[in-house]
Amino acid sequence: ALGRNISTAARIIRELIAQRICNELQRASDSFGSVEVSNESIAAQLDGSSTTIKTAEFPIVRAHQQRDLQGNSVGSAENPITIDFNGTPVTPFDGSGNQSAGTYYKVLNYNLGYIQFVDETGAAATPNQTTATISYSYATNVLKLDSDLPSGVDLDVHLNSLIRGVGSRKALLSTERYITPDFLLMSPILNDTATNAKQFEAQSQRKGSDANAMGDLDAIKSVPAFGTNIPGVDLGDERILMGQRGIGSYVVAKPYATSQLVETRDSNGDLNAGKEAYGEEYNAIKVPEPLKGRFTSVIWYSASNR
Repeated sequence: ALGRNISTAARIIRELIAQRICNELQRASDSFGSVEVSNESIAAQLDGSSTTIKTAEFPIVRAHQQRDLQGNSVGSAENPITIDFNGTPVTPFDGSGNQSAGTYYKVLNYNLGYIQFVDETGAAATPNQTTATISYSYATNVLKLDSDLPSGVDLDVHLNSLIRGVGSRKALLSTERYITPDFLLMSPILNDTATNAKQFEAQSQRKGSDANAMGDLDAIKSVPAFGTNIPGVDLGDERILMGQRGIGSYVVAKPYATSQLVETRDSNGDLNAGKEAYGEEYNAIKVPEPLKGRFTSVIWYSASNR
């Protein structure tokens, strides 16, 4: 039983690290050429009936704060998100269960700019505010394509625009940044959606773009495509991230290991005949600042539903 628990904990740690790596690649891409928005009014969206607001610009760049091993901040935050209600800051929800009673925020979708307000337990809140502002950064290193089907156009034909969009970002990396991308990363849902483009029909195929024997997306413009099912990742079902492999750095300072078993105690501090252990790993995940331009994105979203 102990061995199974350790194995499960190690798998969960691997999933969390994979999520962090993927989110860091997207954050690095979005922060390249990002634009700051200061004191955007969101009061009209907070009339006491709504729990979620959307920013005027999107996608939102994920905020990043470097910290030491004690959790202390090192330097200033990159691309911070700041929300004020009548001059009072609204802090992010951390999920710890230790936050005091109040209203907090969490980003539901970075790609589309959705932010939800919750209470200290994580339950949805519906604030009613006459003065409310948000400051954030939005990404310009993206190509946004409307997935809404135009009148009189078949879906498979419309999906060709997604394939052309990927080609245009590849051309941008090549002509403006002298970079040849070697991967496309997206969710399995978007991967499947792309394969429905008319261009993938036998009589419409163009060299360099194809599906594999399983019917999944193999490559677009000769750039290999990969689907990822990492849970809770920022990519969502709207984004195709492209760039060069080997740019991000993942360094393990101390591999994951569990401690020796120790006796457990109850709420009164008395021994209760149980055993417990903890696991820890120390690692660093980073995309160097000068190399962030080696990534770019395509966002496939519904303009009418946003």
